[in-house]
Amino acid sequence: MPAGYSFRPRLWSLALAAAACAAGIALGNWQARRAEEKRALAENVQQIAVHGEFLPERTVFLDNKVRNHRAGYEVVTPLRLGEGIHILVNRGWIEAPARREQLPEVVTPRGPVRVRITIARESGSLPGDAPAGRKPGDVTARPATPRRFGIGRGGRP
Repeated sequence: MPAGYSFRPRLWSLALAAAACAAGIALGNWQARRAEEKRALAENVQQIAVHGEFLPERTVFLDNKVRNHRAGYEVVTPLRLGEGIHILVNRGWIEAPARREQLPEVVTPRGPVRVRITIARESGSLPGDAPAGRKPGDVTARPATPRRFGIGRGGRP
């Protein structure tokens, strides 16, 4: 060090260093909270197998889904579980054909199928998780609001 030189940091550099430390601590706390949220979410998710029959004539293509810079569709098909009980199954992504007037061909299995689905648990919504006054095995269900979806391309639903 040259003679007569003394280290005297400017006030703005101390403030900047303090702000950077505070930001680092805040981001670390955020990461820890986020990890805890993900752990809690993973505990409330369950995979189950259901048996039913797909309704291919009711398949819906959700448009404008981009994967790896390629346009495509999410394919959603209703699955009939029993008399009057249906669930929507997202069967995955399929690339769009070169011409948008044409829908992609999707092969849907015919007859009875077994599908593994992932559901989020809510208190009392699954067997073995019954609230007071209910017995295990009772399932809470809310009636679905009927909605009409019209794709209407080329006579396909």
